[in-house]
Formats: sequence, structure tokens, C-alpha cells
Amino acid sequence: MALLLEKRRSEVEQQIRSEEQIQLKQVQELQDQLQRDVTELKRSISELDTLSLTPDHNQFLLLCPSLSTDSEKTESRLQTRPRTDFEDVTRAVSALRDQLQLSLREFHMFEPEPRSKEDFLRYANASDVTLDPNTANKQLSLSDGNRRATVMSKDLKSYPDHPDRFVNRCQILSTEGLTGRCYWEVKCSGEYVVYIAVSYRDIKRRGNLHKCGFGFNDKSWALRCDKNSYKFYFNEVESEVSGPISGRIGVYLDHSAGALSFYSVKDKTTSLLHRVQTTFTQPLFAGVTFSGVWFDGGWSGFVGDTAHFLKLK
Repeated sequence: MALLLEKRRSEVEQQIRSEEQIQLKQVQELQDQLQRDVTELKRSISELDTLSLTPDHNQFLLLCPSLSTDSEKTESRLQTRPRTDFEDVTRAVSALRDQLQLSLREFHMFEPEPRSKEDFLRYANASDVTLDPNTANKQLSLSDGNRRATVMSKDLKSYPDHPDRFVNRCQILSTEGLTGRCYWEVKCSGEYVVYIAVSYRDIKRRGNLHKCGFGFNDKSWALRCDKNSYKFYFNEVESEVSGPISGRIGVYLDHSAGALSFYSVKDKTTSLLHRVQTTFTQPLFAGVTFSGVWFDGGWSGFVGDTAHFLKLK
């Protein structure tokens, strides 16, 4: 029995040594491959830094896909062949990959914004904004294919109750969520005090100003416009804005770059009023708030004020 046990122990030890050699070989192969990937990612980042200095954007766009593909191959290897013995190597490769992706985003972020009215109009089709009746405060009447909102003297009986409807603020959101690069224009008329805004969909629909008012929370950004001045609001912070007074406001959004700009529009001229640089975490919805008088428990616009989301050509 002792001899049999000794023989079995010897066989198990030999089996363990064989398996150990196989695993060590596989780990060494993975280590060598990851080291090559590190070298390749460093080369890609160096190439990207060089490319970012050239004004030839076409060349950059042609070469970017290959740089991105290299980093994705590395990530795939890390996911399919995890090795706890090489956590440091894994973290290093992941950090390099993140650096490469950040460089790509930064290049996109600092691409110049459109300058002329013709440049802006290239992005108008991506933001053919219509207003969502289910979000409309009951004092707002919609017309022109739900592109025009007008302040009425009393609540409209035709609106049913809806969980998306704004109750305490005379405001409304667009039907469409906006991502990518978009441009739209809003024409205001009447005695207006109007907030031209963008907002996340999950903004509160009832409550005080700070919960649901565009520009007074961390879910919305708003340019306040009247016939004499502009102000910008985000998360209760007010910023002074100067620029040519106009009843027509252009809004340019580059969602992935975190860029939001408001323009005063006159004829074919666009003048920058205010620019925001941030990180957007959700699609944005165009919106408008009418303000000026206290009406039935909330702030309302002046009767007859309108905001028209124009159909651009």
C-alpha cells in the first residue's frame, strides 16, 4: 500500500510540473504579446500627436480607424486571456488605450466650429426640431406642425394629464433627442422674456424653479433673452452675456465634443453670444421657457408671446 501511494504521489507531482510548464509558457507568450502591444500603442499615440498638428483633416480621418483598431485588438486579448499574474501589465495597456482614445476625442473636440451661416445650415437637417405636446405647459398653444409655441391667457382644456407635462413652469421640450452635431434657430416675438434652452429628458416636471426651471439645475442650460439684454444660466449660476440684440437665436450643439453655443442671428450674420464646454452624459432636448408674470401659482409668459422653431433650408 505504501509503494502504491508513493507511486501515485510521484505521478501527481509529475502531472503538476507538466501543467505548470504549460501555464508558464502560455503566460510568457501573453507577456511577450502584451509588451509588443504596449510598444505599438506608444507608436500609435506618437503618430496621433504628429497627425494632430497637420491641418489636413482628411489625412487624420483616414488614419484614425487603424489606430483605433490596434487598441481594440489589445483590449480583446485582455478580455479573452485574463491573467491575474499580470494585473500591472493589464492596467498599463488599458491606460495607454485610454490615452489614445482621449487623444482622439480631444482632436475632435478642438475642430473649429462653423463660422458662416452656410456652415451652420449643414447641420440643420440633423436637428429638425418639433415640440412635444405631452411636455407642454397647459398655457401653451402649439401650431405650425408643433414648431410654434404661443402663450395663452388661460390653460387649454384640450391637454390631457400626462406625466411628462410641465406643471409649474410655462415651458416645453422637443420631441427629438439631439446628439452629434446639430443647429437650430428660434424666433421670438411679443413682449417676450424667453429662455432658449437644452435639457436632459429626466428634468423634473413639477415643483419649484430650481427643480424644473431651465437653467436653474444641473440638467439644463438656458440663454435668457428679452428685447434689451441676454443672460446665461446653468445650475443657478448666472452669467452676463453681451452681443447684438435679436429676436432670432441660433443654437449649435456638438454633443460628443461637449460644445454648446448660442448665437444672435440677423439676416445671414451669426454673432456668438455664449459658449459652453462640458461633458454631456445623455441626449439633449431643445426647450423654451416663457417668463414674465405670475400666473395661477407659477411664472408665465406674457400673453401672445411666441417662440418659433424655424424650418431651415
